[in-house]
Amino acid sequence: MLAPRYEFRSTWRVPAAPNTVYQTLHEVLRYPIWWPQFRDVMRIADGRYRMVVHSFLPYRINYVLSQQIADRATGRLEGTVEGDIEGRIGWKIDPSPTGSVVRFRERVETHLDLLNLLAPVARWAFELNHRVMMRDGMIGLRALVCDADAPLPPRSRDEPRP
Repeated sequence: MLAPRYEFRSTWRVPAAPNTVYQTLHEVLRYPIWWPQFRDVMRIADGRYRMVVHSFLPYRINYVLSQQIADRATGRLEGTVEGDIEGRIGWKIDPSPTGSVVRFRERVETHLDLLNLLAPVARWAFELNHRVMMRDGMIGLRALVCDADAPLPPRSRDEPRP
């Protein structure tokens, strides 16, 4: 079965210094603290992490993230992913008059048989699932780096916040 390909892009405006945003995005082990769809992140080697994500649709995506580029001076974080999804992901953090502009890009193909089977009719739902995840990531990042009293995005009722 041919694996469907997806390309996702998101732009976040975060009222915090680029260095703060960069550091937060670089610390992937901490993602489950502020990004509700990251259910588990485990370091398996230097620059390699086993990740489990789950948004509102009833499936989880398991993959290994291998960090390729971590360049604070240019605000670039890039890596490859392999597992249920395979491809490249990256962040670009730039200064703005109000803090930072954060650009995310993901180019992947899926390796989950059920997702691949349903892709012709459910692609819109998979893309919406990803948009919700990215929206919650932006809310969580802003809450973490901008205002410690701001509420983090909610988790599903069956999974308490760490």
